Amino acid sequence: MHATMFPQTEPKTYQTQSKQNHSSKKRLLTWHEYDKQIVEFFLKTLRSQEKPDFIVGVSEDSMVLANALSRLFGKPNGYIMTTPEGEVAKNVSIVVPSQSNTDFQEKELKGNGLLVDVASKVRILKAEAEIFSKNPSVDKLNSKILFEASTQNEVPALPDEVFKRLNLSEIQKNDLMDLTDEDLAQLGGKIFDDLISNPSKKLSFKDLDLTPQTTSFIQKNQYLDPHTMSVTWDDYGRLIITLALKIIRGNTNFNFVIGVGRGGLAIAKALSQILHKPLATTITSSYKGTGECERSKLLIANDISIGDESQLEGKGILVDDLVESGTTLKETKEFYVKNKITGLSTAVLFQKPLTEVTPNFYVQTVDSKCWIVLPDEIFERLNLTGIEKKDICNMSDEKISQLTYELFENLPENPKKKIELGVINQLLLKYA
Repeated sequence: MHATMFPQTEPKTYQTQSKQNHSSKKRLLTWHEYDKQIVEFFLKTLRSQEKPDFIVGVSEDSMVLANALSRLFGKPNGYIMTTPEGEVAKNVSIVVPSQSNTDFQEKELKGNGLLVDVASKVRILKAEAEIFSKNPSVDKLNSKILFEASTQNEVPALPDEVFKRLNLSEIQKNDLMDLTDEDLAQLGGKIFDDLISNPSKKLSFKDLDLTPQTTSFIQKNQYLDPHTMSVTWDDYGRLIITLALKIIRGNTNFNFVIGVGRGGLAIAKALSQILHKPLATTITSSYKGTGECERSKLLIANDISIGDESQLEGKGILVDDLVESGTTLKETKEFYVKNKITGLSTAVLFQKPLTEVTPNFYVQTVDSKCWIVLPDEIFERLNLTGIEKKDICNMSDEKISQLTYELFENLPENPKKKIELGVINQLLLKYA
């Protein structure tokens, strides 16, 4: 199958300048601003405590935050979901590799954890109580909130909230049957660009022009070399909406969406909002033993976390970002199709041609040698896992802000490369 690309469009002010949402009076963060907020939050958290043994994000709002902190701390992360009313799930979806060579997954959380939420003190307190009640080996939970505010309107709107303003649940298969994959890619790009150009606008089926534009599919700056493709946050949004349109065209009946962490969580969250389906989360991780010839083992969280367990019935869609070998999707699907879950379709943004399992829905096929750099990998490229509390314990808030700015300024232009440790050490000495 030919690769389907999203259309070439001019960059929007969405990525370069925050906007005011006049309907909610909230300032809309750009992705670049949000990335910096998260890194500052990481540094301030590390300044006040030792590194946690694990990180848990509370609710779907905290997915990007917990995912980023996991990469920055170099620690496992999981999620405890909530209902729209703020009730907390009965379980945490997490994978914690064991220190034992024979037992590859801990059955409960242990040690000191970091519990994070974007803005809700009420949710985080409920989640804390739930985790302590189910995990007696947890010694301590430090609870942190990204945005401390006295009123909800003081909390800025997060950049991924753009998908809350799009409702495609009323579109039917017949509305899209005559559109090719290329048409859907163009349409997905057009819808996304309309959303970010109008930050107070909501879109539903009746607002959409289903006639695709005639534009170039391949962005000139997307392939940095024949085997490297860099995906921006805006590209990500266009791809996700295109995937939603393909799921609708496929006429798949499903009751819920499961995001496979880390990579599939943000995509699944967006799909659940666009298609108005409940969101659940799970975590997988590859673990390699000590033997040189030992195959990597896939660790799958024992539990799926969802705010209302009664919604986790019937058929669902399992979402990840990329399929290379197909092992993760295949084994995760087999692990969870039991009891009340009767079937799982699979959906990804990218697939590689040598995969053993073809997902039910995907946007692009890429070359097997292609290195795809996704936008959230910026937190790994910052290369901060080696920083300790002692390195920043005396820094003021102002110095941490300045350090954060310089870290982003020193990111290599090549998206496959990390900041060199020597550069980081120089910056730490500068602001110590």
